[in-house]
Amino acid sequence: MGVNAFKEFLQFAEKGYFDVPINTEKGFDSDFEESVAMFLAKHGYKVQPQVGMAGFFIDIGVIDPSNENKFYCGIECDGATYHSSRSARDRDRLRQEILEGRGWKIYRIWSTDWFHRRQDQEAKLLDYLASLQNSNEIKQVNPEVVEPIVDIFEPQAIVDEARDLVVPYIESNEKFFSRNKAPHEVSVYERSKLVKKIVEIEAPIHQDEVARRVAKAFDLEKAGARIVAATVEGLKLANGLTNEGGFWSVAGEVNRVVRNRSSVINKNLEKAEYIPPAEIAVALEHLVKSSVQIEDAELVQQVSRLFGFQRCGPDLKIVIQKVLDREVGRLLQRNGSYISLNK
Repeated sequence: MGVNAFKEFLQFAEKGYFDVPINTEKGFDSDFEESVAMFLAKHGYKVQPQVGMAGFFIDIGVIDPSNENKFYCGIECDGATYHSSRSARDRDRLRQEILEGRGWKIYRIWSTDWFHRRQDQEAKLLDYLASLQNSNEIKQVNPEVVEPIVDIFEPQAIVDEARDLVVPYIESNEKFFSRNKAPHEVSVYERSKLVKKIVEIEAPIHQDEVARRVAKAFDLEKAGARIVAATVEGLKLANGLTNEGGFWSVAGEVNRVVRNRSSVINKNLEKAEYIPPAEIAVALEHLVKSSVQIEDAELVQQVSRLFGFQRCGPDLKIVIQKVLDREVGRLLQRNGSYISLNK
């Protein structure tokens, strides 16, 4: 896979396209990137986020206003993690050398400069783009992105670990064959068997979500207070289940995966309050271990992406940050604004 990825990347850098171009409609990776893109759009430039392929994405491609099949240049938006991670710097430096060696123009912006010396950075960026308008050396590329593949510059162990770490969220679809009764009207023993099946499929899962599955099993639209109470009663009676803060799991099972919620049917699963803290802790550990050291704000953003979210809203940030703060001193340690594994 690594050799093939590298060959395809060289083809994209040299010719401006891949053999099998696919538009993945990837969005911006951070508020920083979106801020730069919005500024450019305000000044008449069209941009495309995440041009290229996984591991070789250019943060922002600036499209030539006179020919939308060409890029002016690629803009790389470097956050604090870039400075703190030697492997990230080495990887990006090599990537930039390869791109520039094949005619790409790469413009790099530091997040600190952008947010603290905004006017100066905006002026420099506009001057740079203006200088390219009369240049005959602009590399013409077809602005398409492709289906993500492995970044060959990442250590293979980390790549394999990430592949095993993130899995699709599987939703239970249990049915209870009693159309003449409501959930609270059947025996608590029958309820306990039903909720245990649900937990075995979706653990860890919040009891409110279990109640919604119970309601669905009885062909009901909503889970009211009575159904929630009946569900909790069944959960407490069921053998082999454990409860931590309203999230139920199978006793003895240790969660070591992060479930991607991008394709779930039940949209309540996308709400921050229904993401298990234990699952967030797994994501935190993996990302910190992979990065060695990472800025806490960026770590929160990266955790949200493992769960399949394009953006990290305020509620989700609060939930992730709460777990992060809890794990500092246990699994993780903080050095200023940076997070690393606790030794």
